[in-house]
Amino acid sequence: MIGDDDTCGPPRSALSGRSRGADAVSRRQNVQDVKEARVRISARNQLPATVKSVKEGAVMAEVEVAVDGGHDVVAAITAESIKRLGITPGRRVTVVVKSTEVMLAVED
Repeated sequence: MIGDDDTCGPPRSALSGRSRGADAVSRRQNVQDVKEARVRISARNQLPATVKSVKEGAVMAEVEVAVDGGHDVVAAITAESIKRLGITPGRRVTVVVKSTEVMLAVED
């Protein structure tokens, strides 16, 4: 299960009966399982891109990417995700856009 903090494993409340050492081993194993898996996702809005810059704060990071085709997109993700995913300038990534609605505008 993916948690709010982008880590793998059961929610923290489900871990209350286990030792900290067992929790850490379990989390490392879950992350390793995810790293080895080929990921397929149902989102259709997937844009291949290259990371241009990373502005990392204490908790959050701002990642600017150049989407193939010439547009830039900025994503706000956790600083922990930056480390876990190895996000650095020049790295190829896929921008996945998940939205409840997409709007179009035209000039009159």
